[in-house]
Amino acid sequence: RFYSQAGNANSHYAYMISSDTAYVFEWENGYKVSDNFSIGLDFYYSKLDLSKQRSNQWGDTSDPWAAILSFQYRY
Repeated sequence: RFYSQAGNANSHYAYMISSDTAYVFEWENGYKVSDNFSIGLDFYYSKLDLSKQRSNQWGDTSDPWAAILSFQYRY
């Protein structure tokens, strides 16, 4: 959840400026066990680097991540 410049957590107008950066890392891998069965492992991570002058105006800027393990069986 980000805060806008006014500090309202419910604002839909949170924005980044030219001194802010965001980094995204995605890793996807699949392994075919047999003709009908496969396993997938996906990992996603993003880092938001805000300018120091505005960092206290944003809400929780913890780094989001996800790890997904999937199994697929086809008939």
